[in-house]
Amino acid sequence: VTVFAVRGITNNGKKSACAADKKTLEVAAESYMATNGAYPADVATMVSSGLLQDASTGNWTYAGPAAGSTNYTITAVAGGPCV
Repeated sequence: VTVFAVRGITNNGKKSACAADKKTLEVAAESYMATNGAYPADVATMVSSGLLQDASTGNWTYAGPAAGSTNYTITAVAGGPCV
């Protein structure tokens, strides 16, 4: 019984960490938009603007808007725990 309880706690911890990592990217992108009037092209832009500490996005990838679009994309890394 204890093994199942611990496994559930671990899974909840991973889910929470995944959600927090994704939210960090979302907040940084939205903050950049509020300041600059456009979404950042990449993570490096958010780092150089002081919105992220480093370019490591954990288990997520960020893609800035494609030409003619105003939407960015955050995607879980294939094979990672956030999929």
